[in-house]
Amino acid sequence: MNFENLLDKLEFIKKKEVCELAPRDTKELLEIIHSAKPKDEWAERMVLGYLTTICAEYMHPDPLIIEGKLDFIGTELEKGHIIVRGNAGSGAGTAMRGGKITIEGNAGENTCKSMLGGELEAETIESLANTLHGVVKAKKINKIEKKQGADIYINGKKYKKGFFACFH
Repeated sequence: MNFENLLDKLEFIKKKEVCELAPRDTKELLEIIHSAKPKDEWAERMVLGYLTTICAEYMHPDPLIIEGKLDFIGTELEKGHIIVRGNAGSGAGTAMRGGKITIEGNAGENTCKSMLGGELEAETIESLANTLHGVVKAKKINKIEKKQGADIYINGKKYKKGFFACFH
């Protein structure tokens, strides 16, 4: 199976359906992830993000290593550890519930959107979307949305939510 075959079989873009169609063998999943060439379409990038999540959950307790800038890495991650060697695209950690994502470079726009749990760590986050729970750590965050439920640490210091937070 390859990425295009998987896309052709999907009726809906949901983690459950991608999981049902994706191979259970982590070597085969890694091959699909590393060889996939998603178009600029949101749907294809989201499916690839789900594949990173599914692979990390299957590989747990071993980490999944990603070498390449992908969008939506770790979407709906519940367990496992994803390590990104370099930069991540937009939407990393979207709706994350558990586990850990370590980005050894920069995270793009809308990082951790609707995060429910888990931990994401990056050098720099371009924009941190609204979160519900979880932990976010970065040396620098360029933009932080107002509704933050996650514990946020910038350069090791806990981010204070509220009016004066924009003056940190």
